Amino acid sequence: LSEKLASAALIEALPSRASDAIAAALHAYEDLDDARGAARMEMHRSRCAWFEGDAGGSVAAAERALALAEPFGPSALLFDIHVRLAQFHQQVSNRPDAARSALEAADSMRDVAAPDATIRFLNARGMMHASDWHLDAFVRDYDEAVAIAERIGHVELLVSTQTNLALNALLTGLLDRAVTALEASIATSYEFGLGWHVPNELLSLARVRYVFGDIPAARRAMVDALASAYEARRLDVWVAAYGIPIALAAQDDALLAQCSIDGVLDAALASGDAWAIALTGCAYADLAQARGDAAGARDVVSRALDALGADARPLHLCAYVAQFGRDEDLARARALLDAHERDRSRGAERALFDAHVAARRRRRGESAQRALEAAQLYGGLHYVLRQAHALELAGRESDALRIYRDAASARDVARLESSSRAADPLAPLTPREREIAGLVLAGRSNREAGEELGLSERTVGNHLQSVFNRLGIGSRRELAELARPSPSE
Repeated sequence: LSEKLASAALIEALPSRASDAIAAALHAYEDLDDARGAARMEMHRSRCAWFEGDAGGSVAAAERALALAEPFGPSALLFDIHVRLAQFHQQVSNRPDAARSALEAADSMRDVAAPDATIRFLNARGMMHASDWHLDAFVRDYDEAVAIAERIGHVELLVSTQTNLALNALLTGLLDRAVTALEASIATSYEFGLGWHVPNELLSLARVRYVFGDIPAARRAMVDALASAYEARRLDVWVAAYGIPIALAAQDDALLAQCSIDGVLDAALASGDAWAIALTGCAYADLAQARGDAAGARDVVSRALDALGADARPLHLCAYVAQFGRDEDLARARALLDAHERDRSRGAERALFDAHVAARRRRRGESAQRALEAAQLYGGLHYVLRQAHALELAGRESDALRIYRDAASARDVARLESSSRAADPLAPLTPREREIAGLVLAGRSNREAGEELGLSERTVGNHLQSVFNRLGIGSRRELAELARPSPSE
C-alpha cells in the first residue's frame, strides 16, 4: 500500500507526499529481504529526487536500484532501470556515452519489457537519435511511443512523450512538430487534470515560442504556467531559465520579478543537471547585462562553466562564455562545441562563439564572416532571435531589427532603434542600390530612374530586385514601409 501511495503521489508530482511512503515501503521490503521490492523503491526515490531538483540523488538512487536488481538477470524491472539511467544520463548529467550503454543493455531484454517501460525506452532512444541528428529515426521512435501510449490508455506517458518530442524537435529546428506536440500535450493535461504536467508543458511551450521568435505567445504561456499551482521545486529552475529571457524581451517588469526566484541560480549550479546549469546561467547573465552589470554577467557564465560535469556538453552556454566570460575560459568552452557535421545546433553556436571571440580580439572582418555563418545556420533552425543576434554582431543591424520587430522583442527593438546604424534601414545596400532605392521612394518608375542615372529600365529593375533581396522584402510598398521613420524618430 505504501508503494502504491508513493506511485500515485509521483504521478501527481507531489514529492513531499511520496517521500514518507517510499521510506516506509523500502523499510518493509528490506525487512522482508525482498531485493526486487527495494529496487522498485529506489527507483521511486530516484524520481522523487528528480522532482526536487536533486540530479545527483536521482542518479545515485537509480544506480542502487541497478545493483539490487541486476543479480536476478533480465526482467521487466531491470529493463526499466536501464531505461531510467539512460534518461538521467541524457537529460541530467548529459553523458551520451553512458546513456548509449544503458540503452544497449535495455535493448537486449526488450522481450520482457512492459508496455509503459517500452514507451520510456522509445523516448530515450528517440532523444539519442535526435542528439545524433538522425531525424527520421528520432521522429519514428517518438511516433511509435505515442501510438503505444494511446493504445494502452496511459495518459501520463502520452503527455510526457509529446513533451519530450517537442523539446527534441526544438533542439533540431523542427518548428511545426515542436508546437503541434506541445499543444496536444497541454490539451490532454488540462482534459485529465494532470497537475504536474500543466505547468511543465506550459513552461516548455513558453521556451519553444521564445526560441522560435514569438515573444507575445511565449509571454502568455509563461503567465499561464505561473498561474498553475505546482509543488515540484524542479520547475522553479525552468521558470527562471525560460521566464527571465522572455520577461526581458517583453520588457515586462512584473513577470521578471516573478521569474527571478531567490536561490534558483545557486540551486541550478549545484544540481549537476547540465541543461539546468546552462540555461539558468544564460538567463542570469542576460539579467546582469540588462542591469548594466558586466562583471556580474562574467561571473555567472564562469560559475556555470565550472559547475558542468566533465562530460557535459549542453547548448547555449558556450556562446555566452565567448560574449561575457573570462579569457581563460574560452578554450575550455570552445572544446565543448566540437561535434559531427550533422549537428547544426552546435555548428551554429560554434560559429557564433568564434564571431564573439574575433570581436573581442578586434578582428572585425573575421567576426562578421563567422557571425553571418551563424545567422544562416540559426535561420535554418528557425532560431530567429539567435539569428538576429548573429546578424547584429555582423553589422547587419537593419536585418536584425526587422527580425526583432517580427518577434515583438520590445527590448531589442528599442535598443536597436536608438542605434544610429539601425536607424538607417538602407544601410546594407551598395551606393548604386541606395541611389535607386532613393529614386523609387521618391515615386520614380524604373524607366524614370533609369533616365536620371543613365541606365536602361531593365538594369534598374535588376538593381531594384537586388535591393529587395538584400533587405528581405518583395515590393515597393514594403520598401516604403521599411524606410518610413518610426514614431520615436
